[in-house]
Formats: sequence, C-alpha cells, structure tokens
Amino acid sequence: MGTCDPDLTFLKGCRPRASSCTEKVVDHFSHHGLGNALVITYTKRAAPVFDKGCLPKLIDENPKNVAKYGSAEDASLFQLLRHVKVPEFVVDGGDRKCSIYALTQPRKEPREVADALRGRWRDAADAILASQGKPPSPPRPDGKPRVPAVPLLGIHVRTGWADEINRREAAWDALGDCADYRNRYFGDGLGPAGTGVRDGRDHFSLRPFVADALAAADAAFGREKYAVFVASDAPAVKHYVRDYVARTGSAVETIFHEMKLGHNAGQQ
Repeated sequence: MGTCDPDLTFLKGCRPRASSCTEKVVDHFSHHGLGNALVITYTKRAAPVFDKGCLPKLIDENPKNVAKYGSAEDASLFQLLRHVKVPEFVVDGGDRKCSIYALTQPRKEPREVADALRGRWRDAADAILASQGKPPSPPRPDGKPRVPAVPLLGIHVRTGWADEINRREAAWDALGDCADYRNRYFGDGLGPAGTGVRDGRDHFSLRPFVADALAAADAAFGREKYAVFVASDAPAVKHYVRDYVARTGSAVETIFHEMKLGHNAGQQ
C-alpha cells in the first residue's frame, strides 16, 4: 500500500489508448448516490463509447424536469463534469474498474484537495521514517510528488446519513440543536458514542470496528507505522475515528476531508 502508484497501476492494468473522437452521452445519471451511479449508470453508458474507440462525454440533464433533482440551467442539477475531466484515454468498456478510473480524473479544485490529503499522508510517512532514523523516500524521476512510504489504512463507514438528509432535510433541521440527544450519546466524550453509532440489524457498532481495524493494522505493519484515512457519508464518523485514535494515546495520523454534507441525487 505504501508504494501504490495509481497512475502506474492504471497504465499497466488498463492499457489506455489515445483517441481522436469524442461522443456525447446525455442522460439523468444520478438517481443513486455517486458511488452507485458510477457503477450502475455512468460506466454502463460509457462502455459502448469506449468500445467504439471514442471518449465518452457524459452530460447530466433532467429531461423530465423533476424538481427535487434541480436544473442544468441554474446549475442546481448535479453534473459530473463540473468535478472531473472528460476521459483522456480509451479503455475496455467492460472493465468497470478501468472505466471508473478513466471517468473520474479530477479537475483542478478536486485535484488540489486530493493532493493536499496525500501530502498529509506523505508527511506522516516522513515522520515515521524519521523516528526510525531513516531518510524520507527519494524524489521521483518524473517530478511528481513522492509516493508515501508507509501504508494507509482506509476506514470507510457508509451510514445512509447523506441519503436521509437528502430526503428529509427540513424535518431534521426542525429538531434544532437536539441537546438531549447530544448529551445522551456524546456527553462524556467518547463514552457511549461508539455504541450509539449502530446498525442494530447487523449488530454493528463503531467503536469495536475501529479498534479491530487499528489492531489489524498494528499486526500487519508494526505498531503505529501507518496512517489512517476515514471516508464516510456522516461527518460525525470522521470526527469520532479521529477522537477515538487520539483517546487511545496513539500517534497515528488520522486524515479525512472536512466538507459540507451533500448528495448528488438532489439539488446542489
């Protein structure tokens, strides 16, 4: 993991080819959350274009003018191409992982966010190497940023919170500060919060999940010789993992992107 180079992996595994033709594909792709939409609709519609040897330009529209999705005219409709570039290479349309990678190369602003997060991983790696009396990883010959030299433990917790806010934002806003709920679940710091974040059907709670992940990483890579990246559709999960790691006394760097909660299948 510490030596993973996604661009090199893409070149080796997906055999990207240049193309001189671009084909527009217009549809309402985002009935699902973005991850599902990429798997279910965007890649499906891009596949025949890739297989013709052309580059798919996927244009989001709302042809039935369903109000809750917004409009392309006033930019309230989610449009993938505001965030990513039109693919620069042709790949095998039937290879979903290659197709998703080709379709999701970020534009300038998202790229800067990703670079900053990767920089924190690189800084954490350098600090771990320094604690061992080792120099940082050497510069790359192509001039690109150095690949971090320690593994990255990814913790991804999908809660459905963004979907819930998208469906019933006004109802949740009407509850206000919810001080009683906050005190009950978060009153003593990390007390019951880890069991408060729960899926009762699967007997899942956040605290043991995070504890098990950290223990497995310690066993695999050496105690605290890695960094942690947290992704979740619930901002509270990111803060909980960071605070939990700190409360254990661990020096592991916990990285996440602080951003406003939103949903692509709703008005922007």
